Amino acid sequence: MSTFTELCTVEVVTLTDYERAAILPHAQQAMIGGKSDIFDDPAQRRAKLAENQVIGMACEAAFFKWSEPLGSGGFAAWLAQRTVRNQNKRAGDGGWDCVLRGGTKVDVKGSECRGAFTQHSALSYHLTQGRASTLPNVVYVQCHTQRYMDSYQIPRIVMLTGWLMGNDLVGREDMPEMVGWSARCSTIHRMSELERMA
Repeated sequence: MSTFTELCTVEVVTLTDYERAAILPHAQQAMIGGKSDIFDDPAQRRAKLAENQVIGMACEAAFFKWSEPLGSGGFAAWLAQRTVRNQNKRAGDGGWDCVLRGGTKVDVKGSECRGAFTQHSALSYHLTQGRASTLPNVVYVQCHTQRYMDSYQIPRIVMLTGWLMGNDLVGREDMPEMVGWSARCSTIHRMSELERMA
């Protein structure tokens, strides 16, 4: 079993108030429902739709911001991409959110820390992905945040916890009660190692 110090160093991204204000309308526009291979209860998914969109958009934008040196284009590229996607909300994203320099495809997974919001607590969570939608050559990045109950309604701090390639995630069931594949975040790759993929 890999240890925290060997494999996982959490990266912390702070979203500015300008960025948070820009994220909110895109999260609101994307609240249209859809299917999930993690939540097998449609009622559960509908109940969590607004929360999931806010968390997901903040994490996705934070990853673009962090990975600008790796060719993501930064927050401006995320904003332009979301503007295009919201013109056709029901179209799929192909299974990834971002393409880095060199063609590395990345799918960002965002989760809320419901207890203590610390780097240590984030490592006790799991990177999860639906079995049918796991692509072998896509990098799955796990992010964690907490809801922010101010006028922006968008989280300010996002922790980029780590990543795994899809072919390394397949078969992992660290959290057997989950519907999809799952890997404990303390065992996945540190974010700095993503540089060699781009």
